[in-house]
Amino acid sequence: MKRVCKSKSVKNAGELFANYIDKQIVPHWIGTPWDYNGVTQTPGKGKIACGYFVSTCLAHLGFKVSRIRLAQQPSQRIIETFMKRSQRKILAGGISMEKIRAHLKKQGDGIYIVGLDTHVGFVSVEGDDMAFVHSSYYRPESYVKAERIDSRNPLNDSKYRVFGKIFAGDMVIKWLAGHQYVVKR
Repeated sequence: MKRVCKSKSVKNAGELFANYIDKQIVPHWIGTPWDYNGVTQTPGKGKIACGYFVSTCLAHLGFKVSRIRLAQQPSQRIIETFMKRSQRKILAGGISMEKIRAHLKKQGDGIYIVGLDTHVGFVSVEGDDMAFVHSSYYRPESYVKAERIDSRNPLNDSKYRVFGKIFAGDMVIKWLAGHQYVVKR
């Protein structure tokens, strides 16, 4: 019984944290201009690149990780910093957005880090409602935005996608324990 309660408490904590990043952190970043060299830590002030957007949101949430070093990694390595291979899913070779939607729905509600060919962001899943949240370099609207996953964006256009659900499994326990994540080179 004790193990079931602990497991349920960890799951509930994960849902709470995912909701917090989705509803409390990300909205402040919407509209912040994108720049390839953008490194701001303050929503709405300065500019931010995609990797810095992801690493800064995670740092603001309390993850102990080198924000700068993490932001400068290839997108898949960002995900590898936080989760084991078994917790990541690679969908490559031009898989349709319909199949990606089905995969995400099966994995369940939450926030996912998604690594692409040359981009990184988050995907927020709430049932059938799925949004790609990222610092978009697409012109003319180059800024942090949340958009449908199947709209014209890097997620939809990419041929290589790696998904990792944050606040799943031992990630919640590590976060609560103040685990220091090491970014591998």
